[in-house]
Amino acid sequence: MKLTFEERDALVTLRMQKAKAATHSGAIGLLGIHFVAKGLISKEHGKFYGKLFELRQTGDYDDWMTVEAEDVISRIEPAQKFIEEIEKLLTP
Repeated sequence: MKLTFEERDALVTLRMQKAKAATHSGAIGLLGIHFVAKGLISKEHGKFYGKLFELRQTGDYDDWMTVEAEDVISRIEPAQKFIEEIEKLLTP
């Protein structure tokens, strides 16, 4: 998706205001407010990003976590599509 002048301006303004998140949950919230809610990133990818965060939390803070190859393999394509969507936002 190509950004309109107004959308690019909003992103630049956001960056200039240094919208920061002190936590990972805050980063997910900012993604939702400034990108998903405005239609710049699909809801599907917003949810995917949130799910990846949940998995990271489990891996970091649970005593044991078993990861099967299929769990990883099934997330490769969605991750690639998420990255492509972000790259489209960054491409002039």
